[in-house]
Formats: sequence, C-alpha cells, structure tokens
Amino acid sequence: MKPQVRSSLIRCVALCLGAALAFPAVCADNSALAELLKILRDKGTLTESEYQALVQAAAGDSSKAAADSTAVAAVTDKVDAMAWAGKIKLTGDMRNRYERIANDGQQDRSRARLRYRLGIIANPAEQIEVGAGLASGSADPRSSNQTFSDAFSSKNISLHYAYTQVSAPLAAGNLKAIAGKFRVGDYLWMTNDVLWDSDVTPEGLSLDYAINSGLGTTFVNAGVWVLGEFGSTSNDPYIRYGQIGQKVGADNLFATVAATYYNFSKIRPGVSGGLRGGNIGTFSAGSNTDYRFDAVAFDAELGSKHLFGGDWAGSVFGNVINNTDTNSRQDKGYSLGAKLGKGALGFKYIYANLDANGFPDIFPDSDRFGGATDMRSHELEVQYKIHKNVTVGLDYYHNERKSLGTKQDLLQTDISVTF
Repeated sequence: MKPQVRSSLIRCVALCLGAALAFPAVCADNSALAELLKILRDKGTLTESEYQALVQAAAGDSSKAAADSTAVAAVTDKVDAMAWAGKIKLTGDMRNRYERIANDGQQDRSRARLRYRLGIIANPAEQIEVGAGLASGSADPRSSNQTFSDAFSSKNISLHYAYTQVSAPLAAGNLKAIAGKFRVGDYLWMTNDVLWDSDVTPEGLSLDYAINSGLGTTFVNAGVWVLGEFGSTSNDPYIRYGQIGQKVGADNLFATVAATYYNFSKIRPGVSGGLRGGNIGTFSAGSNTDYRFDAVAFDAELGSKHLFGGDWAGSVFGNVINNTDTNSRQDKGYSLGAKLGKGALGFKYIYANLDANGFPDIFPDSDRFGGATDMRSHELEVQYKIHKNVTVGLDYYHNERKSLGTKQDLLQTDISVTF
C-alpha cells in the first residue's frame, strides 16, 4: 500500500472513530470501519492491542471509553507521522568497482573505487516535486567515483542535484518544467552516453511537453543551461537546445526517434570559471571571445519485447551528430549499438566514432579515453541481477585515439545495490 493511500485510510479511520465515540447511537453499523481496521492491522500499521481497543470504540462500548480515547490518540499520532512520510521518498544506490586500465606506452594500472548516491524527493503539493541528491566524488561533473587511496582518507560528498519540478495538463498533453541542477531524465532523450556522460547534471531550466495519441507519444523538449558565470563581463556561456521526438508501439514492437538542435554560445577555453575543453577553441564563429558551436543530432531505437520465441527482449539503437559551425572534416560523430536481455541477464554493445570537433570534449562519457573526442570505441557490457536490487556487471572498453593511433583497454567489474 502506498504511503499516501495508507495515510488517507488511517485519517479516515480516525475521523470515523471520533464520530463513533461522540455519537455511538448514530454509528450503529460499523462493519465497513471494522474492515478498515483489519486492513491496517494486517499491514502492520496497528498493533494487536491498538486494533482491539479501536474495535471496542467502533462497537460503542462505553466501559472502554478511556482506552478508546487513548487508542484514537495513538492512531492520530501515527497519521501525523505517516502524512509527513508520505511526502518524502528516499532513493539511492551504492556501487563497488574494480577497474583495470591499459594504455599504449604506459604502465598498466588497477584501482578499486566506490560510488554512493542518495536522493531525497519531496512532494509538498500536488504536481510539485522538489528533489536533492548527494553523491560521492569531486567537482568533476562526469564522475561520482572515489578511488580507494590515501591511507583510508575520508571521501568527498557533493551536491549532485537540487531542483524544483512542476507538472500540469496543457491542451491535449502534459507539460513539465524543471529548474535548478537536475538529472536529464525526460528532458533530453538519448540512446546512449557517447555525447553526454550519465553523471552530468545540467544547471538551468528545461521543459518537456508530451502528447499521447493513437500513434504513441509525441514529445518536445527545450532548455537553457548555464555553463559559467563571469563577474567582469556579460558574455556568460550557455547551452540552448530543442528536441522533438516520437515514441510508438505496436504489439511487442517499439521504437523511438528524436532530432535535437544544440547551440553552445560564448564558450571560451582556458578561462577561470569557464570551460576547459581542449577542442573548444576550434568552434569560432565570430570574435575570439565568442566561440560558438551549433550541431544537429538524430537518435533512434527499434526493439521488441519478445525475441527468439518470446523469452528474450532486445533493441538496436544509434545516433549521429553533425557540427554545423566548422568546415573541417573532423566535425561529425555516430554510434551504433544493441541490447539483449532475458530475465535477470542483460547484454549491451556500443560502437562509437566521434571526430575531434564533433562535440565539446567536456561532456562525453569519461570511460572512453577520459571523455576525449577524436576517438573510436567498442564497449561490451554484461549484467546479471542476483536480486531485484543487486546487480553484478562486467564492462569492457577498447578505445582508440584516431589521429594519434594510441589505444586503451578498460575493464570494470561492478557490484551495485539500489534502494
């Protein structure tokens, strides 16, 4: 039973009991109330002694009046506690990782790492959500990992996200707006993390508008994200984006396609408080203080919920990106991949190829040469759920810097627990 439903049920019981105590002659038929009390006892909300006392109260036994009043007060206290708990939800995960890295021309290395994340989500009013999340890690926006080192030193915890989200029906669909520092979620649909590392939590404002129809779900996303703030100039860097997409499903088949336009404005490399990407200076579209990057991306996924006789589910997916602000031949990228799963077992493969100027190199997945562009990569991942909240995984990357010819092999073994 959901906390909100259970809280409302107890509050109803408390009101009914109050009426039964005040007007025993009026409340002669309490069969419905008795059933509610049984449900609360069976769910563990009421103790056996509280249940018996409240049954006496519902029956109008005046000899039990004192006990009845005490029982009603106990239920009221529980109602208050549960009303608060019904507005708050805790969520999180803990991951232990062993990682081995082999780079051309360098000594192989291995390390043990952890990642811990805790989210607190509140619903202070209908259709309003306020969330905050803490995560291990540092100021690096692409990693929440902490390496075991420094003779058992304490590890950092940072504010991973903090946001306010409002949703409301609008015309034929539903509109959501989010502001603060937040997880991308529904506000930017992507097939994989080649362009955006999954740990990145943008800061700014985003909108999501979705319409359900006989064709599936049509969605439109847009946002303005702040990349930096400078006290001595008004040339602050921003990201503006817009996306339109369509989700469809027929029987066991499903598909999603989306087109996204990106505009990075005023991005400047090597400036204190600004961006430090190695390829940002190539995106010039004006003066030396106004580096710009415009791009168009397409993402698509096609899959089935029942493959090979119905026991397997899988999909194929991919994306392409084109930087429209450069004239070089190093301004594109693409990825192709597939997922396959049966019960607790899952497989994933991704081939990625991203040119040096295909995307700002401060956002791509950090497991591919530290998030660099000018790379091609093969990724193979295997996961198995040993419990609904416990997953073991093996993730292997073979990465290559295209212009340099250097290669990297990365192997990660994980044990993840969600709650």
